[in-house]
Amino acid sequence: MARGSIPDRDITASSAMDSDSSASNARLGNTKAWIPRSDDKHPWIQVNLQYRRNMTAIVTQGFNGSFVKSYYVSYGDDGSNWMNYTVQGKLKVHVFDIKMDINLKLK
Repeated sequence: MARGSIPDRDITASSAMDSDSSASNARLGNTKAWIPRSDDKHPWIQVNLQYRRNMTAIVTQGFNGSFVKSYYVSYGDDGSNWMNYTVQGKLKVHVFDIKMDINLKLK
């Protein structure tokens, strides 16, 4: 995503705080960021990869004092039906230590 090989139209989200925080800004090293609305209780971001791909890493990066505290990954083929990524049958939730340096890029 960071190189722009995925078009902006293929990156969508549950909400955006304003036009400067749209989903297409969720790229590493960007001068802007995706920021969901504060009233969005279950924010999500979706990336349409166009065809099946093997994902080997997901990297997150903080922005101006904001950062993700935890997330989980869901995947699907049709944009409507989703399966959660699991490890040995249990939902894999990535939880970060909130004391971390928000400038780090984490896998």
